Amino acid sequence: MNETTETRQGRRITPQDIVAAQDPDALLTVQTVAALTGFTVSTIREMTRQKRFPQALRIGPRTVRWRARDVRGWLQEVGGAPASS
Repeated sequence: MNETTETRQGRRITPQDIVAAQDPDALLTVQTVAALTGFTVSTIREMTRQKRFPQALRIGPRTVRWRARDVRGWLQEVGGAPASS
């Protein structure tokens, strides 16, 4: 599993990022959330702002993360749950 996926914004998502998302307590970057949902980073941010997506946790002045359990729960609610491994 050495492949990487490039997001629309150019950041590389590694298989390790996706595997980490399987841990319900994992804190996910916006790029990983985008890769899991298929939305762009800007769409994730806008949906979060509009409270149409799980709220992010503010870790620092410029750092936010989403709980994997919240993202996966939201995906199941809207019918877009990723396949379980």
